[in-house]
Amino acid sequence: MGLVRLYATLRPRVGGEGVVDVPWSPGDTIAEVIRDLLRRKPGLQGHILDEEGQLLPYVNVFLNGRDIRHLSGLDTPVDHDTELFIFPPVAGGQTPAPVWAADDSGPALARLGAQGESGVRYNRNRRYESQMQEKKLALQELQQRIQHVLHRL
Repeated sequence: MGLVRLYATLRPRVGGEGVVDVPWSPGDTIAEVIRDLLRRKPGLQGHILDEEGQLLPYVNVFLNGRDIRHLSGLDTPVDHDTELFIFPPVAGGQTPAPVWAADDSGPALARLGAQGESGVRYNRNRRYESQMQEKKLALQELQQRIQHVLHRL
């Protein structure tokens, strides 16, 4: 039996539990342990592994305090006394202050970074591309305004 510790947004998906007992044998891999965890706690489906069984981007798994990316990833074997720590993606923080255009026409970068990256974790490809497109357009707008101001100088 081993312990899997869940943090932040993963806890409500398992009824508020912070620690889940998952039986494993020495030599089982982290991938096997996580798949068993997902069978036992179906509310976690789609929040740790993707459809191909790979760790979702920005999900961090630690084996006894060590990031599995610096070990053998999901193929890392576990022992009897192993503890797994799973941290979901964390987004948020302070929205950047708007950058005002030189002609005081308004915030040139109001859209740039204002939406954060929280949408990436779920429908990540489509949302990420959409956010990147918005940021690209905002950056192009800023570059045009800067060129306009430089030409007036």
